[in-house]
Amino acid sequence: MAEEKLSENMEDYLEVILALAGNKGVARVGAIAGKMDVKSPSVNAALKGLSERGLVEHEKYGYVTLTQKGQGIAAEVQEKHDVLFRFLTEVLMLDPKVAGDEACSIEHAIGRETFARLVTFIGFLEAPSSGKRSELLKKFQEHLKAASSGKARAGLTMLELNNAEVFTVKRVTIAREIGKRLADMGFVQGATGRVVRSALWGDPIQVKICGYDVAIRRSEAAGIEIERMV
Repeated sequence: MAEEKLSENMEDYLEVILALAGNKGVARVGAIAGKMDVKSPSVNAALKGLSERGLVEHEKYGYVTLTQKGQGIAAEVQEKHDVLFRFLTEVLMLDPKVAGDEACSIEHAIGRETFARLVTFIGFLEAPSSGKRSELLKKFQEHLKAASSGKARAGLTMLELNNAEVFTVKRVTIAREIGKRLADMGFVQGATGRVVRSALWGDPIQVKICGYDVAIRRSEAAGIEIERMV
């Protein structure tokens, strides 16, 4: 029978214990509680579950140590976090705070094969023979900066809305012919609408506006500036 997968919370505990243990190899329940922002009884409950899986050894309200198996899992989670953080900050140029939070989420979901390919991709970019690749990465990052700058000037667009979010159209900044078609669909200044379905990558985005159900392409949504309605 396959071993039951650890929950995100359990993996977080192992990662925290690994960080707190340091060179001493042990961590205290109180320190774990502080790092996890929970009470000591919650820590003891979690440690009980980890102990039953052979991942930690601990005395109630005392020292906690990782077993060899627990240390291996904790090190694997920490490695995922570190690589993801590097990729998000150094390649995608995200703010470190945002990158840290998102790395914490992705590290639990990313599969081994996907992670291995991400590591290979980063190594591919850093290889000594990667002159052209480095230049391509530089151009990509310049493009990111330009896009971020343009977005800051233009304001919020429909591309940044999630499913069920309600909005008011501020203006349409797109080619006249397409803009006229969008206006005929109801995308005029002051019109209120709601996102019905927004696919992460694909088209179209389905919207209900002025009482009608319409579908627009992502390229069109990028030219519709809006204001979120709470």
